[in-house]
Amino acid sequence: MTGRIQNIEVVYADEARTAVNRVVIQFGDDHELEVVGTDGKACVHLRTKAAEIALPADGPLCPFERAINLLQLHLHLH
Repeated sequence: MTGRIQNIEVVYADEARTAVNRVVIQFGDDHELEVVGTDGKACVHLRTKAAEIALPADGPLCPFERAINLLQLHLHLH
């Protein structure tokens, strides 16, 4: 059961719930994925007990897009 989603937290930017500031998805074994919007830009955070990576996701060829492209290449080669 540890690979399943354990909790989802949504933090809204306003009381009317028309905009979202961040979303946190927690998986078993202390794995977490967070998407944060700040100043009109998004950033994806991936966390485990031992490591964290932050990937800005704010346009073409951003670190998030490059990471996805590298992952696809790796999976294709193996």
